[in-house]
Amino acid sequence: RVDDSKSDSLQGDKSVGVFDVLADSGFCLRATDHTPTPAILTTAVSDMETAYTSASQRINTQGYNLGDGNIGGMTLAPGVYTFGTDININSDITFSGGADNVF
Repeated sequence: RVDDSKSDSLQGDKSVGVFDVLADSGFCLRATDHTPTPAILTTAVSDMETAYTSASQRINTQGYNLGDGNIGGMTLAPGVYTFGTDININSDITFSGGADNVF
């Protein structure tokens, strides 16, 4: 979930996932950490599984391989984007939509 209540940015020449962001921040959670960390990790993994299942069942609404995978500088409208190639984000992208939109 991207929280638009904060002014954060993700930067870098790579694909970005939850674990990439955590690794880049130096922030690491382990199942062996003290309470409540194990419960937080269990919830996080469950949430990721739910998000993956939801995303995998959605129908592509925005075409295939937008920009041949080069989406830097683009403004993305709500919808489901499908790629069969690497995605390169070499400059900022903008998600244009509301709090209830799906990307």
